[in-house]
Amino acid sequence: MNFNFNQEEQDFIEEIKGFLMEEKKKPNSDIVFAPNREADAGTKVDSPERRAFMKTLSKKGYLGMSWPKKYGGQEKPEIY
Repeated sequence: MNFNFNQEEQDFIEEIKGFLMEEKKKPNSDIVFAPNREADAGTKVDSPERRAFMKTLSKKGYLGMSWPKKYGGQEKPEIY
């Protein structure tokens, strides 16, 4: 079995890295990228900053990428 990423997958990884580097420059990045953000989201009302970040992910097409198109996905392979 080949566990290497193909060129398209490698390009996507670089795209995501660049996106995250830019997002980390924003003033609210300490809230969005807080180490306990996942645990906090389950026990507290999520912050406006985190909701805005999720909307950004959605607009970029980074959510549900492997989902069927009829549910808003792109039907990409599960690696995405």
